[in-house]
Amino acid sequence: MIEVKNIYCGYDNKKIIKDLSFNVNNGENLCIVGPNGCGKSTLLKSIANIIEYEGSVKIDNKEVSSFSRIDLAKKVALMSQMSQIYFPYTVYDTVSLGRYAYSKGAFSKLSLADKRIIVDSMKKVGIYELKDKLTVACGSKYKIGLVHGKMATAAKDKVMNDFLLNKCQILISTTVIEVGLDIKNASMIVIFDANMFGLSTLHQLRGRVGRSD
Repeated sequence: MIEVKNIYCGYDNKKIIKDLSFNVNNGENLCIVGPNGCGKSTLLKSIANIIEYEGSVKIDNKEVSSFSRIDLAKKVALMSQMSQIYFPYTVYDTVSLGRYAYSKGAFSKLSLADKRIIVDSMKKVGIYELKDKLTVACGSKYKIGLVHGKMATAAKDKVMNDFLLNKCQILISTTVIEVGLDIKNASMIVIFDANMFGLSTLHQLRGRVGRSD
């Protein structure tokens, strides 16, 4: 159960939410609707104890500010439209982040029980069919293109042209982009398993970005 009583919260000493109270019982769904800037995200961040608040926010009769961060993560999951993670996760990967609070360390793997909980949770909300889809970085702000060597030439050319025309802003690719890519506004490249490539390949890949200089 969530109990919010006389809550005030905001940023830079400016209160956006003022004297708001409501309860959400177990099993209930609450939808918060309002225009941009009215405080929807601010309220949710207060409930998740991400920003400071005045008043009272309780989950299962315990003030959220008194929870340890790990214990609170077992009660609350908040996924913002805007993210500082600029590489793609699948929907399954994103949901699996909710199991981190139950793990034994940063490098521990998901247990069979974790995987069952993830799948069951996705099925309950009707998104299991999307489990292998890539999430879109920063909500709908950026589009993702995918290129690999087994694609037909026309399909590859279309994705590359979309990237050139800024119709997609993030390009996931194999080393097919090693040569022949000349997009002057490409400003960053992330190379996974870079230790598996030779220096000449890495040099060529590095040359795909920062070409406007």
